[in-house]
Amino acid sequence: MSGPVGTTAILENPAHRPAAGDVIAVRYDPRHPTHLREADAPIWRWPDFLVTVPPAVAGCLVVPAEWMRFRRRLWERRG
Repeated sequence: MSGPVGTTAILENPAHRPAAGDVIAVRYDPRHPTHLREADAPIWRWPDFLVTVPPAVAGCLVVPAEWMRFRRRLWERRG
């Protein structure tokens, strides 16, 4: 699969600073060809990681604790 060739684009967060005239391999979304990412750039950026992982870990700890608390209170009401 090949995308637009010879097109000027602005890359956000390049993996390294290219020299003038360098050819850069990029990944692009065929549905949105204006969204480009350098092929060597990591998929995850630190802001993405910090927004998703800590809430997921907190949810994995808080939800079971609240569920056990709910069941204990329900059991105490029955008993």
